[in-house]
Amino acid sequence: MNAPITNYSSTFNDLNNVQLEAAKKKGIVPVKTNRSLKYEDHNLYIVQDCEYFGVDKLTYSHPYVTKNTAKLMVHIGQDFQKLLHKNGYRKHKIIITSVLRTDENIQALRQVNQNAVWNSAHRYATTFDITYIRFYRLSTEGKPASNQVLKETLGKVLRHLRQKGKCYVKYEVNQHCFHLTSRK
Repeated sequence: MNAPITNYSSTFNDLNNVQLEAAKKKGIVPVKTNRSLKYEDHNLYIVQDCEYFGVDKLTYSHPYVTKNTAKLMVHIGQDFQKLLHKNGYRKHKIIITSVLRTDENIQALRQVNQNAVWNSAHRYATTFDITYIRFYRLSTEGKPASNQVLKETLGKVLRHLRQKGKCYVKYEVNQHCFHLTSRK
């Protein structure tokens, strides 16, 4: 897990069609409107701040995921913190920036982001984004970690989980995030 990542775009290049196929197999039936979204109806888990990750203000998505996607989020956060600790860095947690999108969310997002696709894997509650430019610092114990160190640490965790077949990952340059879909 410790080998450096030299090119994020080639390391994390799972395109929408690959992620979409996995999302359709493991996810929910897409929801059309925000009003009709009821997480209980789909057996979804609420994504909220915890000791392993924070949830950003969600403008174009809702904090709901499938059970296995919730487990993946926790796994990523745990491994991220373990690797930071192992290397003597201060404790941080990752930030989730986007989760489940309804068709209504996608329509609104497309008004401000031309890259947003109609047939998004976010529609299936198996896909989420983690920013690689912001992290929540939880402690002042240990060595300070630059954003580059934190990004590299997160990248190593994601590469390892991707290699183990747990998720697909796309490195998003313009959105400054890793776009992930659970494969379980």
